[in-house]
Amino acid sequence: LQSGSASARRVFEILDERPEVCDPPHGEKLDRARGAVRFEGVHFEYPGGPVALDGVSFTASPGMRIALVGPTGAGKSTLVSLIPRFYDPTSGRILVDDRDLRDIELRSLRAQIGLVPQSPFLFPDSLAENIRYGQPAANDEEVLFFIERHTLMGRGIGYVDAHLLATVTLGGVTKIWTRDK
Repeated sequence: LQSGSASARRVFEILDERPEVCDPPHGEKLDRARGAVRFEGVHFEYPGGPVALDGVSFTASPGMRIALVGPTGAGKSTLVSLIPRFYDPTSGRILVDDRDLRDIELRSLRAQIGLVPQSPFLFPDSLAENIRYGQPAANDEEVLFFIERHTLMGRGIGYVDAHLLATVTLGGVTKIWTRDK
């Protein structure tokens, strides 16, 4: 009982914490980004940690592909995490389409960004719910369209029938259900 009480207390402590990165008071909407990203003298240091980025400057034009290469701890993931504002730079600035990220509404910024994690991750829920993580309002038809459109059927994550949605865990499929046609 005491451990349950301590756990509940910790949950409430976490829920009461204010995020370090917040929307600006009068945040601008980023309706449709062209995709130009510019880092200007960006420094970043984790609280109580080492300097992760020291004066990084570069421009990525729309459609340009950039490879971030370096040893573990070089700052590659940190650099990428600054673009959706999971963190703000310690100094310097990052611009998208010549607009400082700190002036843009978080939701509209993040709606323009697609992230592919280093390690694949699925929530222990249905494939449909994993897909809906990025589009919470998607109905079954939209989810199936996404599966078909993005060639998830028959390759990549394993065969997915157009009328089959499966509950997945890290160990594989644990429960299967089908939609009524």
